[in-house]
Amino acid sequence: MPIPKPGLKETESKFINRCMSDAVMTNEYSDQSQRAAVCHSSWDNRKKKKTVLQKIADIVYLIKADKYDKLVQKLANLMVNAWDEQVKEYYKNALRKILAGRNKLTQRDINKILKQLKANLGADMKVVMTEDVTSFILDIYRTAQKEIIAMVGGSIAFNLADKKAIKWLGENTLYWIGEYYSQNISESIGKITAAAVEEGLDRSATADLLRKYFTSEEFANKSKSYWEGLSNHVVTRGREFGHTESYVKAKVTYVRFVAVMDHRTSPICQEMNGKIIPVSWMVETRDKLINAKTPEESKEIAPWLSEEEIKDQVIDKPTTEIPHHLCMPPLHWRCRSRTVRSTKEAWDNQTEGES
Repeated sequence: MPIPKPGLKETESKFINRCMSDAVMTNEYSDQSQRAAVCHSSWDNRKKKKTVLQKIADIVYLIKADKYDKLVQKLANLMVNAWDEQVKEYYKNALRKILAGRNKLTQRDINKILKQLKANLGADMKVVMTEDVTSFILDIYRTAQKEIIAMVGGSIAFNLADKKAIKWLGENTLYWIGEYYSQNISESIGKITAAAVEEGLDRSATADLLRKYFTSEEFANKSKSYWEGLSNHVVTRGREFGHTESYVKAKVTYVRFVAVMDHRTSPICQEMNGKIIPVSWMVETRDKLINAKTPEESKEIAPWLSEEEIKDQVIDKPTTEIPHHLCMPPLHWRCRSRTVRSTKEAWDNQTEGES
């Protein structure tokens, strides 16, 4: 049965009164506390959606709205909206299950609900986002190839290396989309519900705690931040994968690492900025990543270095001695660096200066 939704100009009190007296709601939720919880969840869903939409304008930290920034913003918007819709569906189902039981809520009941959320929400997000992710990976990759072709001439034609890279980019992205629940949300929800059981709260009070969490600023901001970061990561990685094979096809043998230098530039990107890098290092890193069997293996191939590791492996080291995976952004979450074409002469000058 459909749950009433707030009108565009309807106040909270008017909507709750209308929802509570709705014939369908009265019939389906005879218990007044149940009905009130469902009505409040409907109102809060609208409120949360409005908050997310209001913040979409600043969903990506744009300094300059170039073609990649626009791709990041568009992908992040889609992820935020897809997550919002999936969470609303889960929340309605979870709320009904909590409120439907007659006995006192137990930890076993909570564990069952959390298990279903972990199994369904991540999987549903992957299904919902698959088509968009596939389309975006192709757009990012083609855009990157066109960028190189515009510099050196030629034409775009995907070969086996391109196809493998595109496949890996899609699978890796969908994995991290599906993992968001277990990585970032489950612990918080588990603590909330465990505390409710420990305090002996009834089903209605527990449902209210869960409702407040799902509609809180903390939850909305944490989710938004994750999808922003993941979108940036996907676009940056896809761009550099696209550049790599384009450099090979165009017979470009050296590139220059370029960081956005400002107050937000990371220590590792500051160190790498301006370095001349062999394209063979990029090919090596890409091939290792696309042949990795698990996301964990991918992280080992191209790890994000700690401050101590940067000191030990990068600072004051000749370029020939730094880890090869540092040739290819992203080097950290929300990395803004990229590579551009360079020359063997620049490489020779650099290595001579470092010797």
